[in-house]
Amino acid sequence: MRIENVYLESFSLASFRNLSELLLNVSNGVNIIVGPNGSGKTSILESISLLSPGKGLKAANFDDMCKYGEDSWETRFKLNSKLGAAEIITNFRMQEKSRKISYNGSKISSTELTNFLNVIWVTPQMEGIFSTSPSIRRRFLDRIVYNFDPQHAKRLSKYEHYVRERNKVLAQRGWESETSWLGVIEDKITEEAIAISNARQEAIDLMQKSINCLATDFPKANLKLSKLFSEQRDGLSTSDCYKEELLNSRAKDSYLGRASFGIHRSDFVVTHQVKQRLARLCSTGEQKALLISIILSSIDSILKSTNFVPILLLDELFVHLDEERREQLSEYITSTKLQTFITTTDIIGIEYLALKSNIIEL
Repeated sequence: MRIENVYLESFSLASFRNLSELLLNVSNGVNIIVGPNGSGKTSILESISLLSPGKGLKAANFDDMCKYGEDSWETRFKLNSKLGAAEIITNFRMQEKSRKISYNGSKISSTELTNFLNVIWVTPQMEGIFSTSPSIRRRFLDRIVYNFDPQHAKRLSKYEHYVRERNKVLAQRGWESETSWLGVIEDKITEEAIAISNARQEAIDLMQKSINCLATDFPKANLKLSKLFSEQRDGLSTSDCYKEELLNSRAKDSYLGRASFGIHRSDFVVTHQVKQRLARLCSTGEQKALLISIILSSIDSILKSTNFVPILLLDELFVHLDEERREQLSEYITSTKLQTFITTTDIIGIEYLALKSNIIEL
């Protein structure tokens, strides 16, 4: 299978975070962004991460991305996308309270970005992903699934829309008379939910296969999704069970004001393979290594199962690794030939990688 490179060629930022104006031409290989703390290294990675559905690697509000004293920001990216040469422009204005995105001059939604490119990132804040809430782990998993299934982000958006519509109906007095309309909404919820759950499971299966085969010193993990149902009903399909759960939880959800059941409550469960211990019970160092292991397995499985390579963002990652793992990660990055952006305050410890990289000094 022929692998197609997807990479950024150049980009400009205006009034984004602490950067008034910045124009960069970049390599389609490894780019190392070097500079002191506060110079804007992470801001550059954050701007690239916004080429993925959602709010980027910091999960921040768009108005918080405006440079102090400004009420708008803009990013322009020229790239070789899945569909060829492209320019993606993103801008935000506080008065409008929404981000606008265009692809070669045509307006698109954030969920459509996966049709053109995929972005994967690792940041220091993600090191505690296994000890935080299931919603954080779900978002982490879903960002990986985007690489395998370009429709996944759109399905998630539609699912959330239908759940909100159901909540609105259940919040009304006399909702019991709307059973027919509730049934229609719950059918749509179920359709999207099953597709989302299947896409998550397929990605996990591919990553698990890669984890088991990859030869690295990073610890291997066992990956799984938490069960949707406490038990499967005899003679009922998964779809029928899902609709039955929604039906049975109407009264409860009407009282709670939210959906108490659904794929929006599932968890991404990670276990240390050798120690047979949940990742949340492992040491901080082990959790960090497990996270990198999962990222490497996702890249490996993407390369084996799709025609396109993702763009990789690594924020201050190498400083937290021992020498042997720095070398292994460096070799993996150069061997996969995917475009990578790495931030660091200096190149001490990654001199070997720096020799093969484009150095950007801030």
